[in-house]
Amino acid sequence: MLWPTRWLSSLRPHPRAPTGSGVSTRCRDCSAPTSPSFAFATRLQFAKRLGKFRLPRITKAVERFLGCGDYSKGIARIQCTNPDCRAEYFRPFSCSVFHLCPSCSQKRTLLLGEYMNEQLLLRLPHRQFVFTLPKVLRVFFRHHKRLHGEISRIVYGLVRDFTTAAAGRGIRTAAVMVFQSSGQFARWNPHWHGLFLEGGFDREGRFLHVPTVDLAKMSACFAPESHRVLPGAQAPERAAGQEHAGVDPQWF
Repeated sequence: MLWPTRWLSSLRPHPRAPTGSGVSTRCRDCSAPTSPSFAFATRLQFAKRLGKFRLPRITKAVERFLGCGDYSKGIARIQCTNPDCRAEYFRPFSCSVFHLCPSCSQKRTLLLGEYMNEQLLLRLPHRQFVFTLPKVLRVFFRHHKRLHGEISRIVYGLVRDFTTAAAGRGIRTAAVMVFQSSGQFARWNPHWHGLFLEGGFDREGRFLHVPTVDLAKMSACFAPESHRVLPGAQAPERAAGQEHAGVDPQWF
């Protein structure tokens, strides 16, 4: 998958507005995360359903976010090295709090996309798979974070085995796996995005293109493998055949 340079350059980090953005205003108006009332409210309302919050980490992240782009928190002086120019300006420090600060999150997204496009991905066909779980099993992944990595390994092994079988010989493939905890409207929906090389390399280093994979068979194999890693190997029978589960392919 190759992202056009003009597409990447068209995206820009959101301008920092530490005192005027809706997120920062909400953070300033709400109770301090370190207050006893806030800690009690989180345990009472959310701990049972979402797990215990890491209040010290949340407090630090919010404080850094509120100071993002604030000139009173420190600045850097930037000057052109051209002796005929010598233009200069001041830039406030960023917070680097991802997923909370719109500006820093967008910058991180652009840097990751640029790295993958220019350094990581080969100039070969790629395919994206989205692996989803039935709703009855999603609760297990809310409290057991180690399961995220287990499913990623299962997904990679599954696609690797199917690609090898389709090629008719042993090949080595590659993938970039990303876990996402929410879906539309930020609802809890654990799923995995995988960007796979559409084929692989044999022992002689030759690339074998494998354009087709049996998605129905892959989905049928993914279900029991995902059940196997659940705590106590508990795989509810009613999970079989449920909607919102399986594999969704996208080609690039």
